[in-house]
Amino acid sequence: MGVATKVSALFLVPFSGLMALAIYLADVGITTDRKWRKALRVAVVLAVWAGIVGLTFTLLWPAVWADPAAAIRRLLGGSSELAGAGHRQFFLGQVVDDPGPWFFPVVFLFRVSPLTLLGIVASLPVILRLRSTHIFFRRRSGDRLGVQGWGEGEGQRLIKSSLFWLWAYACLFVAFITLSPKKLDRYLLPVFPAVALLAAAGLWELAETVQNKAPGVLSRWATGAARFLPLGCLILQAAFLFPHYPYYFTFYNPALGGIQQASHLILVGWEEGLEKVAHYLNEKEGIEDRRVLAWYSALGFNTLFRGESRELSPRRQPADDVWPWYESDYVAFYINQVQRELPDARTLAFLRSLEPEYTVRLKGLEYAWVYRVPEAVPEDAYPFEQVTLVDLEDKVRLLGYDAGEVTVGADGKAYLPLTLYWQNRGPLEANYRLYLKLINGVYHLWGQQEGYPLWDGFMTSTWQKGVVIRDDRQIEILPGTPPGAYQVTVHWLDPYSGLSLQPTSGGDLLLGPFDIPPRPPPTIESLGIEHPMTAELGGQVRFLGYNLESDFRPGDGLHLTLFWQALAEMNENYTVFTHLIDEKQNIWGQKDNQPVDGFYPTSQWEAGEIVRDQYDLTISPEAPPGPYRIAVGMYRAETGERLIVERDSILPADKIVLGEFMVRGK
Repeated sequence: MGVATKVSALFLVPFSGLMALAIYLADVGITTDRKWRKALRVAVVLAVWAGIVGLTFTLLWPAVWADPAAAIRRLLGGSSELAGAGHRQFFLGQVVDDPGPWFFPVVFLFRVSPLTLLGIVASLPVILRLRSTHIFFRRRSGDRLGVQGWGEGEGQRLIKSSLFWLWAYACLFVAFITLSPKKLDRYLLPVFPAVALLAAAGLWELAETVQNKAPGVLSRWATGAARFLPLGCLILQAAFLFPHYPYYFTFYNPALGGIQQASHLILVGWEEGLEKVAHYLNEKEGIEDRRVLAWYSALGFNTLFRGESRELSPRRQPADDVWPWYESDYVAFYINQVQRELPDARTLAFLRSLEPEYTVRLKGLEYAWVYRVPEAVPEDAYPFEQVTLVDLEDKVRLLGYDAGEVTVGADGKAYLPLTLYWQNRGPLEANYRLYLKLINGVYHLWGQQEGYPLWDGFMTSTWQKGVVIRDDRQIEILPGTPPGAYQVTVHWLDPYSGLSLQPTSGGDLLLGPFDIPPRPPPTIESLGIEHPMTAELGGQVRFLGYNLESDFRPGDGLHLTLFWQALAEMNENYTVFTHLIDEKQNIWGQKDNQPVDGFYPTSQWEAGEIVRDQYDLTISPEAPPGPYRIAVGMYRAETGERLIVERDSILPADKIVLGEFMVRGK
C-alpha cells in the first residue's frame, strides 16, 4: 500500500533487508550447517514478504495488469522527475527550491512536543550503551525467537535492540527523504510512530533512573509516582495540544517559541482558517454573483463558499485564464502563500499594499487576508514586464508581453521567445490567426511566426469574456539577420473571411524594440540562397548569392536580398549600390545605402560573419519590355571609389552582374 501511494515507502525494501540480515547474524555458536538452514529460512521469509508486497501492489494498481514493465517505468520516471524538480519552500526566512539537509531536523523539532522531545533525549543513553549482542538480537543456543520463556536478561536485550532499530529506522528514513530537493513537512509522518515509541521508552528509562538513584523517602515517592507515569504523560500531552482545538495544525513546539517563531523559519498553514474566510464572504449580499480567488480553492474552499471561487495558484490555473484576479471581486491570501511569494512577487506586493477587508487570526498569528480588488490596477502590478493596453476594435486587448533571450537550437536556428497576454473584451465569432513579423526600422522582414493562440490549440471563438490568455510564441529569426534593434508587428486575421482586427488607436500593433545579439554564423545551406554565386570585393567581403522577388512589370517593385560574408574586419563604412540595367547599361532603377538599410555598417562586421542584406528597387514606369540585370557592388561614399571585384578574374566596372530576367509590358 505504501509503495503504491508514496514512493518514499520504497525505503522499506532495503531497510527490511537490513533487518533480515540482523536476524541472520543473531545466532552465536551454531554449526555451519545450521547457518545455511537459518539463511534459507530468512530467505523464505523475505520471499513471502516480497510476494505479499508484489501481490498487493498489483491488485491495487490496474495499470500493471495491462503492461507491468511500462507502468513501473512510468512510476519510477515520474517519481524521479517530481523528486528532482524541487518545490518552492520557505525555510529559515528565505524562499528556496531546495531547503537543504537541515530542513527535516528543524521541522521535526518544531512539530514535536517538549515531552516527546524529552523522551527522545532520555532514550539516547540506552542506545549509546548498546553492545553488539543487543543490536543483532543475539541469544544463547537453544533459545526460541520470542519473549515468552526467556529470562529477564534476554527480554531486556530484545527491548534494547528494538530501540536501536527504531532509532535506525527514524534516522535512515530522514536521510533518505533528504536526498530529494522536494521537501515538505508531511513527508516526516512515517517516523512519528517510531518516535512515539522511543519517547515512551526514554521517559520510562528516565523514571527508573530517578527511582533507583533517589534517596529514602524520595525514592518511595518516585516508586509510587511511576505507577501514574502513563496517565501523567497523557495529561501533559493533552495540555500541550488541546488549547489548539479545533486547529491542531497550529501546534508548534512551545519550547522553541511556538507558532510565532515557526512562522519566521518554516512553512506554516495547511488550509486551517479558510472556512472563516468563506463564512465572512458568504454573509455579503449578492455574493452568489461574485468571483473570489483563494489559495487551496480546489481542495476545499469552493465547497464552503456560495459564490464562484477560483484557485489562486499558478500551477492550477486553466489555460484560458492565467491572470484571474484581474477580473475578480475578492482575493483571499493565505499565510504559506505569502511566505513563498506566490503567485508572483509583483501581484503579492500590490495586493498586500492594500488594506485587508478581513483578517483571520489563529493563536495570535495572521493566517488569511481578504482583499477587495480595486477597479483600477496600476501598471506595476501587472504580472509581465511590458504593459501595452492596446485594444483591437473593442474585442481583444493586448495587456502586455514578456520577451526572453534569443535562443539558438541544436539545428542552428535562432528564436525570439515572446509571451503575449490577451484579454477577451467582447464576443469573438471568428477563429482569428495571429501573424507576428520581426521587422527593422523600414519594415523589412527578418523573422516571423504564425498560428492560432496556444500553439494552435485554443480557438478564439471559444474564449470567454474577461479571461486573460497567456500566448507563448517563438519567432524564428532568418539566418544571417545582423545584430541590432528590431520590432514585432502583430496582426489578427480571419483566414476564411480575410477580415482583420485593427487597433482602435490606428496604425500597426508594434512591440519592442528587441535586441537581437550576435550569433554564430549560420551554414550556407541554411540561408536558402536561390541564386548562389561567389565573388570577392577588395579582399574584404565575399558575395555568396542573392534572392529576387517581383512581378517584373514597369512600376513594380523588386525585392532583392544579398548575402555577404566578411573576410576580415573593416575600418571603413562602405556603401552598397544596386542598379537595374538593360543591355545598354542604362539604369532603370537603383538603391544605394549602407548595408541593412544603414543600420549595420561594414565597420561593425566581424571576420567570418554572414550578413543578410535587403533592398527594394522600383522598376521605372518608363522601362521598356525586355531583358534586364541587376549590378551590385560596394564603394566609398566620400570618393565614389569602388571595391575591386574578383570572380576568377577582375570584373569590369568593379561590379557583380546578377542573372538576367525579363520585364514584361504594362
